[in-house]
Amino acid sequence: MHDNYGPVIWDANDGGEELRRSIREQLVARAKGAGPETSSAFIAFSRSAVMQARGDQLAVEIDRNGTSWALAADLLGLYEIPYEWDPR
Repeated sequence: MHDNYGPVIWDANDGGEELRRSIREQLVARAKGAGPETSSAFIAFSRSAVMQARGDQLAVEIDRNGTSWALAADLLGLYEIPYEWDPR
């Protein structure tokens, strides 16, 4: 554990609020179509791939920024971490 959970220029009392404000602004911009992705498709995958994780192959999707995405249940299963989806 460490004490630095955000930029050091934030005061101890406003870091969370600054982060929430930034997230709200980005979501509003995306909903208006101003962001790199629109509200109708937040993630646009460009291709499927496989990567190594803990010595096993893990199926991933690569987005248009080159970021890899895996199903949480598949990834956590490799680490024997229980996972249950609750859409509430």
